[in-house]
Amino acid sequence: MTKATVTAGLPKAFLDFAVARGADGRMLLQRSNISLDEILDADNRIPLTSYVELLTAGIEVCHEPALALLFGEAVKMQDISIVGLLGEVVESSESGPQLLNRYAPLLIDDGHDQTADFIELVPDNGGIWMKFTSSVYVDHPLLTESGFARCVCTARSIFESNGTQMETPFPEAIHFAHSQPEYRAEYDRIFGVPLVFESDMNAMLLDKKYLSVTTATNPYLSQLVTRHADEMLRRLTHSKSIRGHVENHLIGSGRPAWISHSG
Repeated sequence: MTKATVTAGLPKAFLDFAVARGADGRMLLQRSNISLDEILDADNRIPLTSYVELLTAGIEVCHEPALALLFGEAVKMQDISIVGLLGEVVESSESGPQLLNRYAPLLIDDGHDQTADFIELVPDNGGIWMKFTSSVYVDHPLLTESGFARCVCTARSIFESNGTQMETPFPEAIHFAHSQPEYRAEYDRIFGVPLVFESDMNAMLLDKKYLSVTTATNPYLSQLVTRHADEMLRRLTHSKSIRGHVENHLIGSGRPAWISHSG
């Protein structure tokens, strides 16, 4: 296991969002131990702990407890990560969960070997629960609320632009493992569906028809984006393997812990 990381596109987008709401960008970067150069290239990786510290600092500085949730509502996945671009070039949303399972580490890599699906689809009385299985979403509610808001708002926008008839809500209900926050009203405004807190899962209940909504695609663009995503995934997997080997060696040799985290 190696330390969890996120795409640099996440802290960069959040920094811009917080600054637009009056935050001092330099102070936020200092408090989260992130340098501006690190996040200018969206393909870079940033420690997940640093990103969570950035979210927390932004909430405090902007005096807005719901800032992470509002960030998810306002900024689309396409503006953050290649994972969002992949979502635009797939032939149908039916392959969306499969794509996300494959490429999710490019957005948030929890540091574990990818042995389990990031998303699990569970049938339930004619609907489908889309369960987010990573422990990251249990340990960090700010990531959960931001990620769920982004997923829902981006999907609704895509359905609207494609002229999809939405006889049933998307999603029909949402479960969160974390407790209900003081800004519950913002959850209700953004999601507009029944919500359950302190659940045993982080999941969204979908009508099956949303798994077969077709989207317009450009085969050439799809090939280019997929090829780049595959190369990024290969590099991430390789770097984790090398880093894990080095860290295990240093820990076994009794070297100071800080050496294994340098660079």
